Amino acid sequence: MVSTLSAYERGKRSLSLERLYELASIYGQSPMSLLDIEDEAEFQRTLTRNGPLRIRLDHLERLSPEERRPLETYLGFLRELRNDPSRDLLTIRKDDLTYLSGLYGVRPQALKDYLATEGILIAS
Repeated sequence: MVSTLSAYERGKRSLSLERLYELASIYGQSPMSLLDIEDEAEFQRTLTRNGPLRIRLDHLERLSPEERRPLETYLGFLRELRNDPSRDLLTIRKDDLTYLSGLYGVRPQALKDYLATEGILIAS
């Protein structure tokens, strides 16, 4: 277990949504606090100021399979949760981007910029 947690911390292993919630429950913390992203005030203001974020589902193939897998898994989860049949665009919230950035081991703004550069994320 210790080596697994260490791999999560170093970004050597991806953390599933289910595992994040399980670990948060074990430690009596919110999932967001485990990702150490609750205090990113400037990022939160930027997202609020910029409006909704839309993922172009038809552009996900621009990422390598390793890069694409966590994003596809999470977006599939969101689509099921919302019962959203869309094949082209999916609107995500700032909390979704924050969670995804934790999976990738980068800051939310860095992930947002990267996905925008790849033509996957459209910020309004």
